[in-house]
Amino acid sequence: MANVGRMSLSGLTEAFCGAPLDKSQQCSNWTARPLSKEQVAYAAADAHVLTAIYDAVLAGSPVQVHRGLLQAVSSELKRTPVQ
Repeated sequence: MANVGRMSLSGLTEAFCGAPLDKSQQCSNWTARPLSKEQVAYAAADAHVLTAIYDAVLAGSPVQVHRGLLQAVSSELKRTPVQ
């Protein structure tokens, strides 16, 4: 986990939860309304894994991993369009 600060949210999900995220909707049209069922599920999955990763980190990872993980998640969220 030394490079946790450079991992994508999907990579972090795979490392902490055992499977990567489905990113198939990442580049879909998020400005169109209503959002598709697939987009809603994609957004919900992103939010869900963030709480699972956070819980895993708090359960016993070293402090430096906490900081790196939070920075990586923050960076990923800044790159992901939110409407």
